[in-house]
Amino acid sequence: MDVIGNRWQITGTIGEGGMGDVYRGEDLETGETVAIKLLKPDIVETSPTLVERFRRESELLRQLDHPNIVGVIGAVEENDLYYMIMEYVPGGSLRDLLRAEGALPVGHTMEIALDVADALTRAHRLNIVHRDLKPGNVLLAEDGTPRLSDFGIARVTNASTITQTGAMVGTLAYLSPEACNGEQLDARSDIWAFGVMLFEMLAGRRPFEGEQVAAIVTAILVDDVPDLEALCPDAPVGLVDLVYRMLEKDRDQRLPSMRQVGAELEAILHGTKLLVTPRTPSPSEVSFALQQRTVDPVRLSMKHDLFSQLTPFIGRELDLARLDHLVSDPNTRLVTIAAPGGMGKTRLAIEYATRQVGQFPNGVYYVPLAGLTRVEDIVTAIGDSIYLLFSPMGDRQSQLLVFLSNPDEQQMLLVLDNFEHLLDGADLLSDILRVAPNIKLLTTSRVHLNLSDEVVFPLDGMDVPGDVEPQDALGFSSVQLFLQGARRSQPGFELSDADVPTVLRIVRAVHGNPLGIVLAAAWVGMLSLDEIANEVELSLDFLQTDARDIPERQRSLRSVFESSWNMLTDPERDAFMKLSIFRGGVKRAIAQYITGASLLTLAGLVKKSLLRRNPETGRYDVHELLRQYAADELEQTGQVSTTRDIHCHYFISLMARRTGDLRGQGQVEALREIDADFENVRAAWGWAIQHKNAGMIAAGLEGVFLYCFLVSEFDDAGEMLREVKTQFAPRPGEDPSALWRQVAIRFELAMTPHADITRLNNLLDLAHTAGDAVEEAFCLWTLGYYYVGRHDFERALPLFEQSLAQWQALGDRFYTGRAMSDLGLFLGVVGQHEQSAYLLVQSRELQLQSGDDIGAAQSTVRNLINLDYLIAHGLFNPEVFQ
Repeated sequence: MDVIGNRWQITGTIGEGGMGDVYRGEDLETGETVAIKLLKPDIVETSPTLVERFRRESELLRQLDHPNIVGVIGAVEENDLYYMIMEYVPGGSLRDLLRAEGALPVGHTMEIALDVADALTRAHRLNIVHRDLKPGNVLLAEDGTPRLSDFGIARVTNASTITQTGAMVGTLAYLSPEACNGEQLDARSDIWAFGVMLFEMLAGRRPFEGEQVAAIVTAILVDDVPDLEALCPDAPVGLVDLVYRMLEKDRDQRLPSMRQVGAELEAILHGTKLLVTPRTPSPSEVSFALQQRTVDPVRLSMKHDLFSQLTPFIGRELDLARLDHLVSDPNTRLVTIAAPGGMGKTRLAIEYATRQVGQFPNGVYYVPLAGLTRVEDIVTAIGDSIYLLFSPMGDRQSQLLVFLSNPDEQQMLLVLDNFEHLLDGADLLSDILRVAPNIKLLTTSRVHLNLSDEVVFPLDGMDVPGDVEPQDALGFSSVQLFLQGARRSQPGFELSDADVPTVLRIVRAVHGNPLGIVLAAAWVGMLSLDEIANEVELSLDFLQTDARDIPERQRSLRSVFESSWNMLTDPERDAFMKLSIFRGGVKRAIAQYITGASLLTLAGLVKKSLLRRNPETGRYDVHELLRQYAADELEQTGQVSTTRDIHCHYFISLMARRTGDLRGQGQVEALREIDADFENVRAAWGWAIQHKNAGMIAAGLEGVFLYCFLVSEFDDAGEMLREVKTQFAPRPGEDPSALWRQVAIRFELAMTPHADITRLNNLLDLAHTAGDAVEEAFCLWTLGYYYVGRHDFERALPLFEQSLAQWQALGDRFYTGRAMSDLGLFLGVVGQHEQSAYLLVQSRELQLQSGDDIGAAQSTVRNLINLDYLIAHGLFNPEVFQ
C-alpha cells in the first residue's frame, strides 16, 4: 500500500465525500491508526481554489485543538496530491447512529449536543464559522463522545472568502434562511444548523423536508417549525424552547451565541437555572457609611445602558436631525417627543441616544417608565439606570439631586421613556434641571409634560408616498418598514411592481403608524396583500361608524388591533389576554405556567408581532398599547380574577421559595431571579393585599423584606409593608395579630431614621408579651438604628448588643452576622477600633460560612473605618480588601 510522507501507510477505505476520499492508515512511527483524507485529483484540476480550501481546513484544525474536534496530525503535498492526516475516530458518525436508531433518547441527545456546542463555542471564539454542520460531520469515538469534523468550507470571519458572494454553502437540509438567500454568513448560521440537528436527534426527522431542492428551500424560508413537543413528548419544555429559539428564521431574533446555547443546554441537563441577565452590584455590597457611586467596571467603561435593538433602524433621518438640533441647543434642557401610541417614540429616542454615546462624558442612560405605577418610583428608576447607590438613611430624591448637582456628574443625557402616566412626577425633572445645569433630559410621552423648560418635539407617522412609480415607493420609510416586517414573517419576501399599490393602501390606511405597519406586515404569508389591505380598511370603516370620538390616527391603529385579534386562534387569544397581567416582561416558563399556553402558541404570537422576545434572555414582553388592548379583552371575558390569582400565587410562592437562598447559599442567584421579576412580585403583593389574603402575605413577607433589605430598596419595602399594615390593622380594642406585628416592625426598620419611637417601644412590648423572641430581636435592632439616625450612639450601641445576643441565642446565623457587622461598624464610628475590627472580621467569617456573600462584602468594606488601627497592628490584609 502507498506510504505518504515516508510515515503514513494507507491500509483501507473509510468513505468517500464530495471533495475527497478518506482512508484508514497506520502511523509507521507510532503504530497508531490514523485517518487520511485525500483531495480528489479531478476536482483539483477543475477547481483549483479547493486546494486552498483544503490547506485552510488543515490549518483551522490545528488552531482549534479541542477534545470534541477531530485533531489534525499533519499535512502532506507530494506528487501533485494533497493529504491531510487526522486522528482516527472509529465509532462512525451521528448520521449512522440516527439511521440505525431514529430518534435518540433525550439524555443521550443532550450529552452529544453539549459536547458539540462546546466544540462550536471554541470555533466561534476563534472567529471560525463551520458552515457545514450536519450529523455526517459529527464523528463518534468508541465511547460515543462526538468529534466535530470537516471544516472544509469553514470560514474565518473578516477573512477573504473563497466561495463566491451569493453562493449557497453547506448541505441543503441544514442551511439557514440567510444561506438560502445567498447572504453573508456568521456564527448564527451554525446555530441554525445545530438547531436542525437537535430537532432531528429528538424527533427522528428533520424539521424542513421536501422531495426537490426547491421544496426544501421553500420549507426553510416559509414553513413553521413542526410541533416538537408532540413529536418528542419526553423532551423538557426548556429544551424544546431552546430548539425553537435556534430555529428563528430572522437571525436577529435567533439566539446570538453558541456559548449561550451551551450554557442553556447544561442548565437543562443538570436541572439548574441559567442566569442570563447580569445584575449591577447591590447597594448592600458596600457600606452606607461610605456612600459613593459604585458601578460594574464594565458598565462604567461603557458610559451608557442602552440595549441593542433587534431590528435595523429605518427612516426618520430627518426627524433625527431635527431632534439633534433641538437637544444640542445650549438653551434647550428638556425635550419631549410627543405622539400617540405606536408612533415610534421609544425607537426614535433610543436611536438618537445611541448616536450620542461618546458625546456626553458622564454617559447616556435609558430610564424605562412604562412598568411603573407610582410617581415615587421615578427616582429609583433613574438611580437604577445611572447605577447610583442610595443610602437607607435619607430621602432618595434628595440624594439623587445632591448626586446630580455634582459638577463632575452633569455631562449626561437621560432618556425617560413613557412618562404619560406619571405626570404628577414631572416636577422632579424641573428639580433636576435646577440643580444640574448641564444635564440634558429627553422624554417620550403621549401628552405634554407642561413644564416651563419643556420643548415639545411632535412626532408624526412615517412618510407615506402619494402617487409614485413603484421603484420610487421603495425609497419611503413606511414601505421599507413594511418590507422589513414582511421578511420577518416570510424570509425572502420581495415586492413586485404590481404589489406596490396595495402596500401603499396599507401604509396609508394606518397613517404611517409604525406599530400598525409592523402588525399588518406580520400577516404576510397568512393573507395576500389585497386581503391585508381589505382587512385594515374594513375594520377602519367599522370603527369610523362606532367610534367617531377617537382621533383618526388612533382609529386606524385600533383597526389593525381588531384585525390582528380576529385572525388569532382561540388559544392565541386566550394566551395574549392573560399575558397582559405581567409587568416588565416574563420568562418563558412562567408565561406558560400562568397562561397555560403551548410553546407553539407563544411562537405564533411572536410571529404575528403581538409579542416580542429577547433573543438573549428569552423573556417575552408586549408593547404597552397592545398590553392595554389585551387587558381590556381579558376584562370582558371575566377571567381577570382567576388569572391574577394564579399570577399572585406564583410570584408570592417564588418569594417564599427563595427566602432561604436570600439568607445564605444561592443568595446572588436568588437576587437575580427576583430582580428580573420584581415588578411582577409587586403586582402579586398588591393583589394579595387587595383581597386580604393573609396566607399569601405571611408566606411572602420574609422574602419580600429580605430582597428589599439586601438591595437597599427601603422605599419599596416601606410602601409595600405600609399597605399591609393598613389593610390588616387591628380594630379598636382588638389585639394585633402576629402577622401585623411582623409587618409593623419591618415597616419601622424600612422607615429608619423616620421610624416612630412610640410605635417601636409598643412593638417591643408586644413582642416581649407574646414571647416572640424573633420579633423582639427585630425591635431591638430597629431601635438601635433609630438612635443611630439621631447620632445617639450611647443609646444605640447597647440595643445592637442586645439584638446580637438575641440572634445568637436563636441560632440565626444570617441575622447574627448582620447584627454583629452593624455593631462593629458603629463601634468604629465612636473610635473603639480594636473591638470594631474584631467584630467586623468575625462577622465576615460567619457570613462567608453561611453564604451571605453580600453581607461579607459589606463587613469587609466597613472595616476600612478601622484602617489606621489595622495597619498599625499589622492586621491589614490587602488581598481581603481587594
